[in-house]
Amino acid sequence: MPRSLQRIENYTGPGGEEFVDELAHFFIDCWHLRDWFKNDDSLPQTARMQIASAAKKMSILQYCADAANGRKHLKLDPK
Repeated sequence: MPRSLQRIENYTGPGGEEFVDELAHFFIDCWHLRDWFKNDDSLPQTARMQIASAAKKMSILQYCADAANGRKHLKLDPK
């Protein structure tokens, strides 16, 4: 995730589709960080569930989830 953010911050390309791809990659990385914590067996189960639950309550992460899932699946499921 930090590398994705750094690529956006340092982007000097022409913009357009390439920049949109970099942004999409960043949002996907942000949302997948939640998945990494949720599936990290080195963390106690209660901590993993608390992280997953907290992520669902954070509107900014829900935007990341929508961007990531929309990019992956073309359109969002209303659920």
